[in-house]
Amino acid sequence: VKQLVDNGTLNVVQSVKDITDEAYAFIADDGVEAFYDPQRDKLFLVADSVSPRTLNSVLQHELYHRARFTDEKLQQQMDKLDSRLEKRFNLASKGMGTAMEKEAYRRVKAADTPIEDQIEEFQAYLISQWNKNPESFTGAIKKWMQDLIAAIRASLIRAGIMPKDITPADLNALAKYGARFDAYVEDGNILKSKLFSEDNRLSLIHI
Repeated sequence: VKQLVDNGTLNVVQSVKDITDEAYAFIADDGVEAFYDPQRDKLFLVADSVSPRTLNSVLQHELYHRARFTDEKLQQQMDKLDSRLEKRFNLASKGMGTAMEKEAYRRVKAADTPIEDQIEEFQAYLISQWNKNPESFTGAIKKWMQDLIAAIRASLIRAGIMPKDITPADLNALAKYGARFDAYVEDGNILKSKLFSEDNRLSLIHI
């Protein structure tokens, strides 16, 4: 973390108003704790919005976002995980796989999910169920979840921190098919709808 501060990647400001770069002028001072800009590889931590209790988790979460764009080993692992998940989805579409996978597929179809979003929603359901009861997972999909968590942990260790807990939000943040648009820019406004921007838009955490 010290290295990120020293090289200008991690910037600690008292409040959003103290960010002088006009590129971020559209960000409202409405409780933003931190945000990461993948286009410039800059991470901002807003001191007024964090506490000693939340500091580590906020910083760790934003480092997850950064790792998705900058950690080549993680990117390679995630590509393989994405491919494996797509295979599980295709098997479930044929009535194969575990009961959990088949139920996830059923829900995706029952919701009339657009084709381009189906694997994303398939994953979202699986992650929600894992966080409720990981013991309910078996077989290949259990191994997929374990490997996803291991990939996240390894990326954080490479970044120089030791993660204690991997939260549902963290899982979605690093999964390519996870909830893509947490916050994005439209007409100069931040739209806070989900948890992560996959495609080079700003990632923000709000209180």
